[in-house]
Amino acid sequence: RHGTCWSISASCEDQAAVSGHEGGSVQVWNFQEGQDAMPQILEGRHQGLVQVVQADFQHSKAASGSDDGIYCIWDLSRMVCTYLVQGFNVPSVWSMDRSFHTS
Repeated sequence: RHGTCWSISASCEDQAAVSGHEGGSVQVWNFQEGQDAMPQILEGRHQGLVQVVQADFQHSKAASGSDDGIYCIWDLSRMVCTYLVQGFNVPSVWSMDRSFHTS
């Protein structure tokens, strides 16, 4: 339904992960719920393949970038996009700093 997973950021300590998919979705996984854990789906911001994700679970933040040039910062406590960048002639987001600042 959400397509192939292209990127994942996981934390063994926090037992959580964020994944980016070809269908434009970002999925948040909480493995503290056990092996039957279902992801929460963050949709509606990316139009294309989510190529890169990073997460800071200690601060409940994540970042995602896609092949449509859209970059989002997500608040994982509320499951909403709090910051979106697009339209700066960036054709695609392929990488981001692992230690992105989340204030």
